[in-house]
Amino acid sequence: MTNIISKTSISIAVIASAIILSVAFVSANNTEENKKGQHHENKAEIQIAVENGNYEEFARLTTEKKIAEKITAENFPKFQELHSLQKQAKEIREELELPNKKEKNKKCNRNKGENGESGEKRGGRENNKNKRDNRNNQF
Repeated sequence: MTNIISKTSISIAVIASAIILSVAFVSANNTEENKKGQHHENKAEIQIAVENGNYEEFARLTTEKKIAEKITAENFPKFQELHSLQKQAKEIREELELPNKKEKNKKCNRNKGENGESGEKRGGRENNKNKRDNRNNQF
């Protein structure tokens, strides 16, 4: 009899553990990664609302985002102007064949040594100083 109770207790414990782990897995799936996915899904819709000057749609799509605290009906036209200027800047950057932020970051990460510090791959501090001096002389 004790043997049957012991096996039953173990079975119940295993099933309970499986249920708890399943719930934990499902909960973990609804974290930042999932929120980022939702952000990307809404991004196109938000862009369209901004480009069309539709504040109501923009507000509906951004209710749970930090930007909703900053952008109001009153300053929405200024935000629209910002969006338009950023788009123009991107087009000019591409026309001039200048790297965007992502390309710059890839280049910086590729040039870092182990542990993230700059090393011989980047030419060390002296080379960085020369690059800085050259950048300052471009204009």
